[in-house]
Amino acid sequence: MINIINQLPTKVTPFDTINAIAPFIDAFAYIGFRRNQIIQKYEFQNLFGKDNTRTVDLGIFGREPFDYKSACFAVQIVPEGLSVVETANSILSFGASQFFLILNGRTERWSHTVSGPKFQDSFPTQDTPNFIRANRNKWNPESMMRIRSGFQQPLPEQIDFVDLGLISALEREAANKTDSLIKRVLSLTESYDKKHRFNFDAQSMFKILFSLLTAKLLTDRGISLKGGIDFSKPVETVKAVNAFYKFKNQNFNKSTDELLTEISSMIRESFSFKNLSVDTLTYVYENTFVTNDKRKEYGIHSTPSYLADFIIANLPLNDLPPEKLNLLDPMCGHSIFLIAAMRRFRELLPSKWEGPQRHKFFTESLHGIEIDAFACEVARMCLTLADFPQPDGWDIRHQDVFKGNILKELASKVTIVVGNPPFEDIPKMSPKTPKPKELLNRILPIIPKGGLIGIVLPKSFLSGNDYKNERKYFLDEFTIINVIELPERIFTHATVETCVVTAQKSKLKKKAKYSIIDRASRDLFKSKLYIPYVDEVKQEYFTTTQHNQIIVPIL
Repeated sequence: MINIINQLPTKVTPFDTINAIAPFIDAFAYIGFRRNQIIQKYEFQNLFGKDNTRTVDLGIFGREPFDYKSACFAVQIVPEGLSVVETANSILSFGASQFFLILNGRTERWSHTVSGPKFQDSFPTQDTPNFIRANRNKWNPESMMRIRSGFQQPLPEQIDFVDLGLISALEREAANKTDSLIKRVLSLTESYDKKHRFNFDAQSMFKILFSLLTAKLLTDRGISLKGGIDFSKPVETVKAVNAFYKFKNQNFNKSTDELLTEISSMIRESFSFKNLSVDTLTYVYENTFVTNDKRKEYGIHSTPSYLADFIIANLPLNDLPPEKLNLLDPMCGHSIFLIAAMRRFRELLPSKWEGPQRHKFFTESLHGIEIDAFACEVARMCLTLADFPQPDGWDIRHQDVFKGNILKELASKVTIVVGNPPFEDIPKMSPKTPKPKELLNRILPIIPKGGLIGIVLPKSFLSGNDYKNERKYFLDEFTIINVIELPERIFTHATVETCVVTAQKSKLKKKAKYSIIDRASRDLFKSKLYIPYVDEVKQEYFTTTQHNQIIVPIL
């Protein structure tokens, strides 16, 4: 819960917006932000309180798509009749790490945190642009996005204005708003179904909803489609979105026209999607459309986006040239790891690359395998929105990873393997074999020399007898980068204790970092990636002192 402070300090008088803002635009352009990333009068959805949009005088984004996850800075002139703190609270949902509030001849620099807005320092307004220029090395878009994405730890001087918990809190509020909208739509659908016997299935409903939500996103972000978007004609709108993104068209029944018109109207009149993150829609899929039966059948325990980002951040991707940034998630679900990898790759690619060139790279470099056909469709849709507004073209294979040669075919072409495999046993396999164990047996030998792996595993992998052979292979053939013990309830729909292992295929053994997140620190890790226990040991410690068990006791 974010603390919104209501104290009322100094009142200010009106100010010349155009003359005040122009020098800030030039200053942010000087430190590396493109002109199209610096937006005047940017409208965004207020995620707290009543549904309404707010406007920030100047919004500065680190990358596309422009949303609260990529908002780095804001500049706001304090309006007449509002206090500084009221103004700070009014732009909280914009999501910027820090912001400048202009009060006549002085400008105050503030940051947003979960506990409320925090004053940093103050300058004469005419000197503030030079202050921004002087911080080019740590405030440039690449540096800011690496920190905001969790891909780099903040420097001591950056800790005061980077609060990853703020992004998590905004995600929760956005998810709650979207979830509420979806539930109203589903309630309406159920009422119609009882009355007219439409027999809508969840997958058909999701596809229609996703297309209408995407239409809302396109409209709110000012992107037009061939033929236009008209929410009073939902079938035409869905077909236009599907044509734009090359999605498959659904079959429509004339008898559902009235229902679709009501749903379309409900979405059109809902809150603004302009600064909504794609992670919100993956949350909706996981929490609304995955049935308990399907969760049990496929062992679905969706990875939260912050953890996927964290795992990708622990892989030394900076050491790889762009042509080696080739990644596979062999049991990808709805693509949360692929989206995290896309975010990371975006920071590593040449900044001069435009959207179509980056999109071509992403579609050639990101690969997923998934047994659930519905999840494959969702994965493609979510990847498409994550690279908004580029079209489809994603390499998501609908196949059982344990059948045929698909794993060998794809894994032999990539240098990075990531994922969070289901922990259940493989059906009809004797003797009983957990899916993570079989996945490791098949994929570890295929990973090329110098290749990387970042994977969520049952905690029993670290010391259990069932995984002793896989552990030995890791210790013999890989350099362990990081091992993280996680408590239960890190995943929404799973209660088991887990661990994260990141490693590189190499005979050169270095020191391994070993981290433990205990139950008491679980919420702090979720909100701020806080890790209470960290140690470093030589890898031989696991083979000798611990007899091929990957454990470091807390002293």
